[in-house]
Amino acid sequence: MEIECSGMEVKPINKRASGQAFEVILKPPSPMSDAAHCVTSPPKREVSLEDIQKKLEAAEDRRRVSHHLSVSLSISRQLNSKTESH
Repeated sequence: MEIECSGMEVKPINKRASGQAFEVILKPPSPMSDAAHCVTSPPKREVSLEDIQKKLEAAEDRRRVSHHLSVSLSISRQLNSKTESH
C-alpha cells in the first residue's frame, strides 16, 4: 500500500517489533512551489531605551516579589514545623 501526498511518497516497510516503519520519499521542489513558499519576516519594530528600561524594571519587580514569596514560604514552613513538633 503506497500513499501519495503532495510532494512526497510514503512506502510501508516490513513491520518491526517496535512498530511500523515507513520510507518517505520527498520529491524535488517545482519552480512554482518556490514562489509560493517564500516567507518574509515581519518588519522590525523600533524599541526605545525607555521601553527597554520599563521591561528591565518590570523584570526586577517580578524577581523581588518572587524572592519575597520564597522567603515567606520558607519562614512559614519553619514555623509550621516548630508548631507541629511541640
